[in-house]
Amino acid sequence: MSNALAVASVVVKELYRRKDFYVLFVLTAVITLLMGSLTFFACC
Repeated sequence: MSNALAVASVVVKELYRRKDFYVLFVLTAVITLLMGSLTFFACC
């Protein structure tokens, strides 16, 4: 179990170092906000 925890911590640290994580996070937030602001099935 400690091996899996060590690998997971290395993966998380590498995510923070790379800029891809921040770009993906911002794009996900923007898409979520845009989809939340749309109104579906508006009658009038």
